[in-house]
Amino acid sequence: TYMINSDSLEVELDFLFDVSPTAICYTDSNGIFIKVNSAYCAIFGYSSEEIIGKDITIEYPHLDQDAKSKLLEDYIKFFSASQNDFREVSIFSKNGGLKTLEISRKFVNFPNGRQICVSFLSDTSRYKRSNEKILNAIFNALSGVIYHVKLDSSQKRKMIFMSERADVIFGYSSQELQNDISLIANVLHPDDIITPSQSLEIFKKNNNFRRLQYRVKNANGGW
Repeated sequence: TYMINSDSLEVELDFLFDVSPTAICYTDSNGIFIKVNSAYCAIFGYSSEEIIGKDITIEYPHLDQDAKSKLLEDYIKFFSASQNDFREVSIFSKNGGLKTLEISRKFVNFPNGRQICVSFLSDTSRYKRSNEKILNAIFNALSGVIYHVKLDSSQKRKMIFMSERADVIFGYSSQELQNDISLIANVLHPDDIITPSQSLEIFKKNNNFRRLQYRVKNANGGW
């Protein structure tokens, strides 16, 4: 709650709008920016002068003209329905960086009959990066090895993450194994290596859980 003298209401509200840590913008029925605060400009890397008077497609510089037209058309339909909205989107900043944002959009009706859309944006990517750092610290403190592998479109395995104790077990650093997952095959007993399809079948038969035993070559050449 913030109590102010009504004589200075407009000036005070403008001040609160601009110093808010939450990114806020006002757009009209055509998707044109009316007002943006400093936090909004910081997320996208544009100045307020570059944004105000432009339409919302400025947030999507990577899209072609047809996609931008469709985006604007969808916004106008959304505005006409006057339904509040909350969702997560991925948007590119001016310098090309990808940001994951949570957007809450609400409609405000003025006494003169004018309606605007007020959007509140939160940058969720930095929270995700923070959580990732915490998890990595926990994983790297364990005596064993935790790793994350994905299958690409061609069913090839790609190492996404390997904790730091990899060199104790495999003889390769975690970074080496992330760069080239095939190195693991150099230290595993050939009779213990399974294919991605075999691995998937084991998951299916055991409710997405598997427990396997591998023989790993040690520094003396034994298993």
